[in-house]
Amino acid sequence: MTYKYIIIDGDNQSSISLQTNVATLGDFSFNGYVNNAAEGLNLILEQSPDVIFLGTNLTDSNVETNFSLINELYKYMVILPKIVVISSTKEVAYEAMKYDVYDFLLKPFHKIDILKVLLKFKKR
Repeated sequence: MTYKYIIIDGDNQSSISLQTNVATLGDFSFNGYVNNAAEGLNLILEQSPDVIFLGTNLTDSNVETNFSLINELYKYMVILPKIVVISSTKEVAYEAMKYDVYDFLLKPFHKIDILKVLLKFKKR
């Protein structure tokens, strides 16, 4: 089975790194990248991904409003995709957990951390 994922992040370089690492694992199909919350919401609704990698440095918002995207999804979706927050600081992890996200990845990425998140996802 192939799972769809998208990336919503203001850091294009880390997004490319993430795509490269996920591509080596197989079973995951990249379905789009945007760098802001407004386009992110549209991409999620259009693509219905299984996994969303959500960055905390989007171009149109701050950390708190990035997470408001999660609340916005509840207006349109019965079951939310699994959301993996990506950030360069550990302090964001606490805020992310308040929104019941699936997991958290710290930049710069390590392939083994990405592998663990995706294997845990596939196991469910």
